[in-house]
Amino acid sequence: MKHKTRLLITACAILASSETAIAQAPAERKAAQVSQPQEQGVLEDIVVTAQKRSERLQDVPIAITAVSSTAIERGRISTTQDLQLLVPSLQYTSLGTSATPFLRGVGSDIAMPNAEASVATYIDGVYVAHTVAAIQQLLGVERVEVLKGPQGTLYGRNATGGAISVITRTPMQELEAGGTLTYGNYDRIEGSAYLSGGIADNLVVGVYAAGSMRDTFVKHITPATTDQPDKEKSLAVRGKFVFSPTETLKLTGSIEHVEVRSPEGGTFRNVQSDSVLYNPLVFDQPRIIERRVAVNDHPSYSRSNQTSAALRTEADFDSVRLLAITGYRKSTFRLSSDLDGTQLPFLAIFGDQFGKQFSQEVQLLSGPGSPVEWIAGAYYFNQRAGFNPVTTLSNLLFPSPVTGLSNIAAVRTRSYAAFAQATVPINQFRITLGGRYTVDKKRIEDASSFAVDAAGNLVGAATPFPDEAKTWRAFTPKLTVDYKTGTTLFYATASKGFKSGAFNIATPADNGPVNPEKLTAFEIGSKSRFNGGRIAFETSAYYYKMKDLQVQVFDPSRSASALLENAASAELYGIEASLSATLTSELTLNTAVAWEHTRYKNYPQAAGFVTTPGDFNQSSTVDATGFKLPQAPEWVVSSSLDYRKELANGGIIGASGSWYYNDGFFWHTDGSRQKSYHLVKLSLDYTLPGEHIMLRAFVTNLTQAKRANSVFYTPTSLLYQEAEPRMYGITAIFTY
Repeated sequence: MKHKTRLLITACAILASSETAIAQAPAERKAAQVSQPQEQGVLEDIVVTAQKRSERLQDVPIAITAVSSTAIERGRISTTQDLQLLVPSLQYTSLGTSATPFLRGVGSDIAMPNAEASVATYIDGVYVAHTVAAIQQLLGVERVEVLKGPQGTLYGRNATGGAISVITRTPMQELEAGGTLTYGNYDRIEGSAYLSGGIADNLVVGVYAAGSMRDTFVKHITPATTDQPDKEKSLAVRGKFVFSPTETLKLTGSIEHVEVRSPEGGTFRNVQSDSVLYNPLVFDQPRIIERRVAVNDHPSYSRSNQTSAALRTEADFDSVRLLAITGYRKSTFRLSSDLDGTQLPFLAIFGDQFGKQFSQEVQLLSGPGSPVEWIAGAYYFNQRAGFNPVTTLSNLLFPSPVTGLSNIAAVRTRSYAAFAQATVPINQFRITLGGRYTVDKKRIEDASSFAVDAAGNLVGAATPFPDEAKTWRAFTPKLTVDYKTGTTLFYATASKGFKSGAFNIATPADNGPVNPEKLTAFEIGSKSRFNGGRIAFETSAYYYKMKDLQVQVFDPSRSASALLENAASAELYGIEASLSATLTSELTLNTAVAWEHTRYKNYPQAAGFVTTPGDFNQSSTVDATGFKLPQAPEWVVSSSLDYRKELANGGIIGASGSWYYNDGFFWHTDGSRQKSYHLVKLSLDYTLPGEHIMLRAFVTNLTQAKRANSVFYTPTSLLYQEAEPRMYGITAIFTY
């Protein structure tokens, strides 16, 4: 109670004293233009679509961070995973190549098809279901909106933690062209280009492309016969059009293809110094525990291919607007990993994942002159995703001629939802009431297990498993009251979130499923500006109650490579504050801090490991009641300074620096922990007179912070997946 009382007192003091709320990084591109010119030094208004209509950020009663394209470019934010460096309450890690984002301590480490993330990802309003596909290349992006708290009303798939909404650049009638070229350490070569413009009075088209290649930053100690790639490569291309056949009808469509090849995506190294693998009486393997040095006998890499298409249909009538969003995505992924960290053929995995999804959303919105803002709609989602197959390999564990066990399974997901929300103004107050009713149907099908030999051939007969189906229903309401006085907006919200249940297709013999994750949230916040619009400040305080948290565990005693379970309940609360200010006409400051408290309220049978020096790690259970939730740092701070000065010759010099501090967190209930770390980024640029060419030098992770993308135990190892070391280079930017 003391923590809660202190939280509420602090929150009320902040809200009462604040003359302002956050303005995020100044919007410097067409994505965030305002209708009227801005005075020098005044923060620009950022326009967001968090409530499915265009609104100024400071008028939206939601905790949201909007990241402009300029902030993305200057901060070298390459993927959605990098957004955590700008949003302190976002902890974005990955397990292998699967996204495991946590927002305000709410997230999930389940890394398999049909298990959706607690923080949902959307590209131009289309939900991205597969957790591998959720780590998106930020190609030709206009802005990114990070919505905090449960999204149970307006967004297609319910999410307990929040949503990351990526809005790509829309081509304009005016001709635009540009590109970038980068060279950096690890022989990094990057390039991007775009070209857009009108080809008819009612048709505009844009093409956006990017590619990169660099050497791996991990040294692999492997046998000469191992096919281990040594370069990371990526390629992305998008075509987008806007067609307006009449004054009241507009069609916006896009097709995109992305390929990524990474030697680091499947690379883990064993950092358990007393592992049984190093015991001279058992395996007697050389103990090599060095940063960015991996020992493996099995090739370690990841590959992904994604093709997507989207169509946005907008029709304006006299008093209402009709909006339809159609989306399709096809994805294939391959992950190959050595999971023992030695040159012994002890434990490795090789898996192929696939996914196809189709979604259709229809919205009916009130027109601009309506005294009551309202929206109503329906949503349909269809996905089939699975393993084909995922294979566990071990020449030492399986009796000859068997060297591995393969599992094949797929899950068909069908979701139906109806939703509505209305905002009613009452004097200086606005009351927003909304809700969504969702029906999720999932069916595990075509599941089987079979033994394989060294060549991958079937040994004996396959073991089939029966198809199973499960249906879940949920109603997720939301109530918000906001009050505006002068330039300050106060708001209070109560809402519920829901994340669908999931089948365990990695181990179809023990397929679950786990029940849906549910969250009840209460939040208060404020937003305002002062000093003539030159300073902006935002605060928010929240309290969450969670039920049936979805958790992935490893339990060899039940002959399973992975198991899913529900943690009974948890409690989370915290405070966030952000400040943006133009200190001078040439210098801008952005800073944000997040503090959170998380605890399991009831989790008596949490799975974990007991480590014994020189022996196998033994699976065990622990009463995790009172433990901190995973990947929930107590304190996170981010801050940046940006300096721009025009020279007498018409050129512009610029410098940017950012600092990110994370005070550390637990990976799991087994006690594995990420220590605190600092990340520093710097850049220096010069824009030639005419503003068509810019040269920029940059460095990221200047201090070589020790951090991981994922950490987990196996019976023989504590596996650690390395995050990027220091990267630096020079970029040339061209615009027309």
